[in-house]
Amino acid sequence: MKTSDLVFIGINGSVIALKRFTGHQVWATHLKGAAFVNVVLQNEVVLASCCGEIFCLNPLTGQGLWNNPLKGFGRGLATIATEH
Repeated sequence: MKTSDLVFIGINGSVIALKRFTGHQVWATHLKGAAFVNVVLQNEVVLASCCGEIFCLNPLTGQGLWNNPLKGFGRGLATIATEH
């Protein structure tokens, strides 16, 4: 499977990968809490922000690669901007 075969959804503190053409769930990763999740696919990683933290996930497995709690910035909504 390739990253281009998937669609990534942020919902209720989780990121979910669905097969693009069938809608079947491939994986789901709970990040934190039950808040809005902002999701961006960039350079073969999924970046997601939730509850004031940012997470980097493997797009094919949902496995966490790293996270940063962004200490000192609160737990509010965070947006993500990348080069592309």
